Amino acid sequence: MDNTTLSYLVNLHEASKQGRLVVFVGAGVSANSGVPTWGELISALKKELPDNLKPVTDDLKIAQIYKDTRGYKDYLQKVKTILKDGRVASNNLHEAILQLNPAHIITTNYDDLLEQAIRSEYKQYDVVSQDEDLPYYRYPQKLVKMHGDFKIGNIVLSEEDYYNYSRNFPLIKAFVSSLFATNIVLFVGFSFDDLNLKIILNDLKNILDKNMQRVYLLTSNGNLDYETRLYYEQKGVNVVNIPNSEEYESKYRIEIDINKANGFANPKGSLLYRQLQIINQIDTEKSEDIVSVLYNSLYSIQSELTTLGDGIKYLIPSSKRRYWNLYSHGLQMESPAIKSLIEQLKTQNGRKDFVKIHPKSERDFLKGQAIMLNVCQIDELKILSDYDLKHSEDKIEKYKTVDDFYDLDFNAITDQIKKYSNADLFYDKRDLILPYLLCRIGRFYDAYKIYKKLLDAFWQKELYVLYFIALYNLYNIRYKVQWETMQRADIDSDAIVEELDGINLEATLVRLPIPDVVKKTMADLYYNRIFSENAKEAEVLSEKLHKQRKQSERGGASQNSNIYALKTKFWRVFTFCLRNCIEYNNSYFGLHAIVTISGILNSHATKDTKVAGFFESTRIDALDKDDIFVLISFIGTKELKEIFSQYEIDDIKLRDDAVDYLSRIVNNFHSSSFDTSLFGERHQKKFPFSVSYISYIFSNLLLLASKCSAPIPETTLEKIYELVHCHKSCLSYPEQIDVIRRCVYKNPPSREFAITLLHDCIELGYAYRVDLIQTLSSQLAKSNYHYEKQINFDYLTRINGELGMAMYKVLQEDVQKHFLEYMFKNCNNLLGYIKLIDLSQTVPSEQNKLKELLDNYKTSKSAESDGDYLGIFWYLVELRKSNIFEDLHEMIDSFGANHDIYRFLIDPLNYNKLDGIEPQWVILCPNEVIRELLKEESLKQKVKDYIRTDATGKLNFEKIYQLL
Repeated sequence: MDNTTLSYLVNLHEASKQGRLVVFVGAGVSANSGVPTWGELISALKKELPDNLKPVTDDLKIAQIYKDTRGYKDYLQKVKTILKDGRVASNNLHEAILQLNPAHIITTNYDDLLEQAIRSEYKQYDVVSQDEDLPYYRYPQKLVKMHGDFKIGNIVLSEEDYYNYSRNFPLIKAFVSSLFATNIVLFVGFSFDDLNLKIILNDLKNILDKNMQRVYLLTSNGNLDYETRLYYEQKGVNVVNIPNSEEYESKYRIEIDINKANGFANPKGSLLYRQLQIINQIDTEKSEDIVSVLYNSLYSIQSELTTLGDGIKYLIPSSKRRYWNLYSHGLQMESPAIKSLIEQLKTQNGRKDFVKIHPKSERDFLKGQAIMLNVCQIDELKILSDYDLKHSEDKIEKYKTVDDFYDLDFNAITDQIKKYSNADLFYDKRDLILPYLLCRIGRFYDAYKIYKKLLDAFWQKELYVLYFIALYNLYNIRYKVQWETMQRADIDSDAIVEELDGINLEATLVRLPIPDVVKKTMADLYYNRIFSENAKEAEVLSEKLHKQRKQSERGGASQNSNIYALKTKFWRVFTFCLRNCIEYNNSYFGLHAIVTISGILNSHATKDTKVAGFFESTRIDALDKDDIFVLISFIGTKELKEIFSQYEIDDIKLRDDAVDYLSRIVNNFHSSSFDTSLFGERHQKKFPFSVSYISYIFSNLLLLASKCSAPIPETTLEKIYELVHCHKSCLSYPEQIDVIRRCVYKNPPSREFAITLLHDCIELGYAYRVDLIQTLSSQLAKSNYHYEKQINFDYLTRINGELGMAMYKVLQEDVQKHFLEYMFKNCNNLLGYIKLIDLSQTVPSEQNKLKELLDNYKTSKSAESDGDYLGIFWYLVELRKSNIFEDLHEMIDSFGANHDIYRFLIDPLNYNKLDGIEPQWVILCPNEVIRELLKEESLKQKVKDYIRTDATGKLNFEKIYQLL
């Protein structure tokens, strides 16, 4: 191993790290993409010259003659054709050059291969192809095409071009000369007889003389003779030649991608690639400890990026792993470095050395990263102990951002908003917390204004990762800003959207000078790969879980990691967004949440089957805190109800930590809503935002409470109902009202809160609240409660007396009497009329009214086309079964004789037209009858299909789930 060559390599490596390396790229680099060399270009031109000119041997003169005889247009087109302009792609040498992070790149090539590589590697270089380009720059780095560009057509090739170069390119020549005076320059892709190399070195020697630093020439010519080396050294060129690259690769642990190294048709290309990798990686003090590699890489980006998420795959070099599999609770990569570490930790001395090299702060940092990545082990190396998992919150406490929002702790949120609103900029990731938090609570316009200010601040401080995240978030909230401000006269919401629509995230990312690992991670974010790929994989896992549930219903059992993989996949994506304050407002994340929730519920609903007495199905026997968090935080109430209905989920069991979590978030929300005085009196607080924006979380919580088999703590229930009263917006939407009704039915409130909620419903108007009013009234009637407030009688009797019938059991006796008299006289709706009879258990004194309504119904329409027909026949059958209404039986029988549904409901088990039974009829039967009917498989399937596809929302199918 040559010590001189080693010193050259180290000097070049240090120059690369310090940003002082300029790479001069010659034709040899393009040649590995199939572009003909200089000699092949001149030979092709010479073939088309007249015979009397073919003896000419001067390359520049040949090009000049061709241009003069054919004209510039044909000459340029011929050169482009020979050099395959637009028909070749960049190669791995271009990538290896960019990995050196050159301060500038200079090239004599006319092609666009370097530009292709710059775009694909997300680098930022201003392309300078003519003097006019130099004054207009955006980035510190430049790609200088000193001999012109095919696109512009100003190529330097002919004799005249070289003679007039100083006049045609004075600024570029001066700029290139200055680089040689102030930087380390490495020539790549030049042969020793390259005409361009000789001309450039001669010109620079004449211009700079003693001010010119020695330059480096990387050659792949194998063993170099002494005379050639001496010749170039006298011209100020250090020749770097490594014929035996394997020696360096082995000693200095250079990581070579074998596929890329062997992907060249010419062995010289392979050697050149290896040499560039050696320059990039050589470090005489480099540690082989993969722990240090991970720590140094992750810690270096901590000020701007808390976790890489799935981007961790870009951090670990391919040479350090055989493959990559990020599974449910670990990472498999078959790494030799991990195997070496495992062997080291087997001995006491090895463990001592490890602890000595890696202090507790470093180990805790990496454990925090592992927790956020949901990686408990790498290969066979366990990196998170049971103690670490138990105290995982402590490991990532300092990385928390808006966790208070998901705990519904709005006192803490208010404090955070005040804290960060009054604080000076930190110029790190903490600056993103305030606008991110404002977006969570629906204050998008305020967040928009802060993000705009942060963009300027981050750019000035060269915090380019934070700059991109802020820009990405701005782009993602543009329509939310428009929705929030469209009613404000002082804000042009359309102009804001137009402004934000103009953001070109792709072009910005390409130009930002940020580490490759981060750039690739951000590219996955922008292109939605982080969301879409995980969502697709989650959808497959969720479908497997549904099939597993069906298999268990047939007596089968399956052990697998599907549910753990599904949950972990979601948490990795969410944690990446949460810890880095990245907006996840896109359809892919929404789909991911839905399929995760479906998978969790299907796993929970899977039967606890065993095969051979011991082989049990993998399933969630009870939902934990994290499951509940996902269920209530990322999906609308309507969508969650549909999942419950679609997958027939009606009985949910909770672990203790889930019950504690539910109680905690209710307590947080409650304490944020009320102040408690010294005398125990509660005063409602004023929220810093509209609580309706987060009401879906509260509604989901109520829906969940209505599905739980284990009782919710009574104190928690009281606070839930007090919150419903406090935030009456919860009673403003049909979906939420229905959820509250379900919760009230499953978890009856105290008499005090039932009365309070009943008053709220009546004051807000009974539209959409009739079912809730009826449920509350039925519960209150059991305690002999009578509604004491005055209600306008016209209000009670509107729409066929809907409100009056819903409240009938709690109305004052005189109001009940007046209501009955009025309704029996004025109600012209058959369903309303017979419902009133059943509700009051009273036979109307004038029976002709009922006969008239029955006759009109029978003659005006068929039962099947009337949306009320199920209710009509159910009530008629109930009246027919009661002796109280014996005087009406003959009239009812006469009417029902003409309707199959009536004949079925009177005696379901003896109905002789099995194929004619509709699923809607079955649901109206008592539970014991339904059980018998559903023993018939065809009818059972018909009922199941109907429940799954029913879109009316008029019928309550809850009881049928247990019976099926």
